[in-house]
Amino acid sequence: MTDRNCHFGIFAVLGQNSVFSPNYDFLQPEQKEGIIDNLETWLRLREARNHLEHDYPAELEQSLLDLQFCIIHYTTLMQYYNNVKSFILKHGSR
Repeated sequence: MTDRNCHFGIFAVLGQNSVFSPNYDFLQPEQKEGIIDNLETWLRLREARNHLEHDYPAELEQSLLDLQFCIIHYTTLMQYYNNVKSFILKHGSR
């Protein structure tokens, strides 16, 4: 599931509409629900994911730095994943 799909799913469970905006205000419910704890970290992880997902062979050094960032933040990634699972369990019966 992509972050966009996950985001829309969270809003659907909360009974809200969502519109993506360039200033990332749309992530406030995720912060309020405790799914993400730090917008800057989430954005950096998303950027690293995008770089790693797409093949940019000319940017090998950046790919290695992105991979290193993801490894360093493995516990954060797992916490976000577990937070989404907890959210689903908490709100899934709505």
